[in-house]
Amino acid sequence: MKAILLLRIMLVVMGLLMAATVSFAEKDKTNVSELQQLAEQGDAKAQVSLGLEYRRGRDLPQDYGLARNWFLKAAEQGSAEGQNNLGLMYDHGRGVEKDFVQARKWYLQAAKQGHSNAQYNLALLYTNGQGVPQDDIEAYVWANIAAAQGNSGLAKDLRNKLRNILGPTCISKAQEQSKEYFEKYVAPFQ
Repeated sequence: MKAILLLRIMLVVMGLLMAATVSFAEKDKTNVSELQQLAEQGDAKAQVSLGLEYRRGRDLPQDYGLARNWFLKAAEQGSAEGQNNLGLMYDHGRGVEKDFVQARKWYLQAAKQGHSNAQYNLALLYTNGQGVPQDDIEAYVWANIAAAQGNSGLAKDLRNKLRNILGPTCISKAQEQSKEYFEKYVAPFQ
């Protein structure tokens, strides 16, 4: 039991490290004022990039509230990257109160658009029972889908650790559900 708890804690820490390094795209040499202008004109990619700038605090003063606002604008336009980043804000309590239910909402929207990092983040919520009932099968399914898309070794590691926890019957069920989710949420976006 202690080993499973330790595993879950380690997975959360790994998820935090991964989230800190996730980036929508390299800043394309657009200066911050041009980025601001594009974001204000409703460009979702620019809104995400501006949100990342405020979250990082390198070219702009760090301001989690403004980062959250820009991610929300992009997320409401259907940007999977904006939705995942907004989920991260709720997941870690940056610019908002920590709220795993809201984190799940935004991760799920991005995950259903084939966003592999959101799928991994969703798997972590199910692994740890944060904002959702703890469910190793559902966690396996989302980690498996993320891993199938080439997500970092973290998704593969999580899937493999969950495989060791689940029995053959549960693995079979999870594999079927993975196939269904993949066809529904990933294949249309490839």
